[in-house]
Amino acid sequence: IYIQNGTLNMYDNTTLCNNLNNIVKKVTTSGVTNYYTAYGSAIHCSNGVINMYGGEIKGNQLDNNAKVTIPEKYQSNYNFDVYGAGIFINNFSVFNMYGGKIINNSEENHSFVQSKSTYSFNLSSGNISQNCYGSGIYASNATINLLGGEISNNTINNYSKITFTSSTVENMKTSAKNLKLHAIAAGIYTNDSKVNIKNNFLFNNNNSTTSVNINLGKDTVFNAVQYYCSGMQGWFTSSDIKIDGMIAKNSYFTDNSVLNNDGAKIGSEGTSKPTDSRNGGGFYFNACNYDINNITIDNCKANSGGALVLASGKGKINNSTFSNNTALKNGGGIYLSNENGTIISNSKIINNSANIGGGIYINNTNSNIELDNIEISGNKATTSSGGGIYAYGTLNINGNKTKITDNEA
Repeated sequence: IYIQNGTLNMYDNTTLCNNLNNIVKKVTTSGVTNYYTAYGSAIHCSNGVINMYGGEIKGNQLDNNAKVTIPEKYQSNYNFDVYGAGIFINNFSVFNMYGGKIINNSEENHSFVQSKSTYSFNLSSGNISQNCYGSGIYASNATINLLGGEISNNTINNYSKITFTSSTVENMKTSAKNLKLHAIAAGIYTNDSKVNIKNNFLFNNNNSTTSVNINLGKDTVFNAVQYYCSGMQGWFTSSDIKIDGMIAKNSYFTDNSVLNNDGAKIGSEGTSKPTDSRNGGGFYFNACNYDINNITIDNCKANSGGALVLASGKGKINNSTFSNNTALKNGGGIYLSNENGTIISNSKIINNSANIGGGIYINNTNSNIELDNIEISGNKATTSSGGGIYAYGTLNINGNKTKITDNEA
């Protein structure tokens, strides 16, 4: 369904299911900006309104199978992204969800980018983007009101592949601007939007996997090779967020990515493993203003920020629980970076684990965090410091009910 400047009302016993948007282009191109993208298999809404009172949006799929050969003197952008298998909304659209389910939707990115042999590429001004965003909901410059129902069992699988053979690749120094291979937000993704969540709205078992494969031939020369892989249940960037009642659980990010050097010459900035970027097994708030009450994030897993990542924003978290979450690196419960004035109060951070900072990890000296009347207990740092809290920044602990106990490092 495509809606422009209109309204869609969806009631009980309505099902939008098993719709497919598939890209299968095979081209050799030399354009400045090249798009091979797919979005909104079930619903695409532009400057419209969707009212979901019941029913199901389920089993819809986005699949990118584009195959592209990049020509000589590459300096352009190549985008193979997929967005919103269930719902894609943009341009001031409003989505009101009062009931129903957004379930079992999936995104897969099988795009394949290869080079012509013996040619020279300059990647200083271009990038190759092979990402997946928001399998359940993708929203850009929109309003989301989640007041009832659930978003569950949505998945993202990124199987993208890049092969450079007998080629010279120049000026590849800033990895975030060159190779992007994400699997972001299997549940919900928002950009520059307003988000309102209430009534113990359920996010359950929305999982992301990256299995990207980068192959560099033996005659390939890279100044640097770095690439990012990431995943979480929900991602919000530059959004205003109000939550009063939400349950998020059982979200996992798995990274099976491989970089095959095969004798390639890689400069000092090179790496043979993915460079961690946006983590947060439960949710990631980036440059957001937020007011969060009565949320539970349980049994989620990521590289860093097992339950939640808060980055470059400001807000309040109150009366919430972060439990049984795991980070392979930092911040089993919550990971904070460049947060200025964040207050976490009347909450529990319990039984989480990470290499460093089992309960909370504060990453940057610019961060200023206040903990007020909270319990941090039973958390574990498995290989280093900070069983309860690892703070590389300003931390203020207040309240006669604050309890930091039974943590292990």
